[in-house]
Amino acid sequence: MKHGLSLEIVNALTEGRRLSSMSESEETVYDFCDELRRNHSVTDPTYARALSKFGEQGIIEIVSAYGCYSYLSMIMNMARTPLPKSAGPLRSPCAH
Repeated sequence: MKHGLSLEIVNALTEGRRLSSMSESEETVYDFCDELRRNHSVTDPTYARALSKFGEQGIIEIVSAYGCYSYLSMIMNMARTPLPKSAGPLRSPCAH
C-alpha cells in the first residue's frame, strides 16, 4: 500500500479472490503471478503480455519479488510467526 496498491486489492488478495476493477498493469501482474503459482510456468501469451507491458527487466523484477515473498511466507508459516499486534486479525485465510 505504501507504493500505491489500493486497500481494495489488498483485501481481495487476502481473501484469495481476483478483483474485477484493476488497472491493465495490475491485471497483467496478477495474471502472470497467478499462472506462475498454479502452473510453475506461464504460457507464451501471458509472457508476451507482461513483456510488452514491463520488458524483460520488469518480468525479472516481478518474478524476483513474487519469489521473495513466497519464500518468506513459507518460512514464516512454517515457523508459525505471529502477525504483529498492529496488523490486527485477518478476515479470512488466503486461498493460495
